[in-house]
Amino acid sequence: MNIAILLAAGQSRRFKQNKIFSLLNQKPLLDYSLSVFLQFSEIQQIIIVINSKDIERPFLKKLPNNVSIIPGGETRMLSAEIALEYANLNDDDIVFIHDAARPLITLGLLTQLSNAVHEVGAAVCGMPVKNTIIECIEHKPFLRTLAREKLIEIYSPFAAKWKLIKKARNRAKREGYLNYPGFEDTCLFITDDMEVKIICDGYHNIKITTPEDLVFVSQLLKNYES
Repeated sequence: MNIAILLAAGQSRRFKQNKIFSLLNQKPLLDYSLSVFLQFSEIQQIIIVINSKDIERPFLKKLPNNVSIIPGGETRMLSAEIALEYANLNDDDIVFIHDAARPLITLGLLTQLSNAVHEVGAAVCGMPVKNTIIECIEHKPFLRTLAREKLIEIYSPFAAKWKLIKKARNRAKREGYLNYPGFEDTCLFITDDMEVKIICDGYHNIKITTPEDLVFVSQLLKNYES
């Protein structure tokens, strides 16, 4: 059984309110990515990991039977771990993990990820960085400028066979870096020297972090519809 895990248990500290339920063109932000996964025929179960204080939200009371709502952990990696333990997975099942704060995913993107998983075992979205990146330590003056042509920004959705996710996470637990700050499942694969295919899907897969992002994505959606 292939599953999708939607991570929606964040604190939204920079947003000043729970952004996952903020309205984007009259729809909760969560509804955008959820709707796409519900349309994707290769997914049999969807698990939404939510902040425990949001469990009773009315929006969550009217979801299809193949959608489960569970409380998350203190970090993104712990929330994913809780969902993976909740699911009843076989080794060759495919797991999609997505940050629900990224509303602009498409069926075409999920299909590309699925095809890549069948080819190499794991896949993630990514694009070459556009801005200049400098390396700093504890906000001190920059140490060096990193070469942009060698840098790729990676982001969800991520997809992989369960047996590979299990292998990478078990090694991370043994070696003590499972909850290293900024880590996510893709990082575990790279650390474990597993092959991960990068799907370059364009720069539109924006993460909602601030209220200004919501305004920007709202306008993008209006442009797409016009």
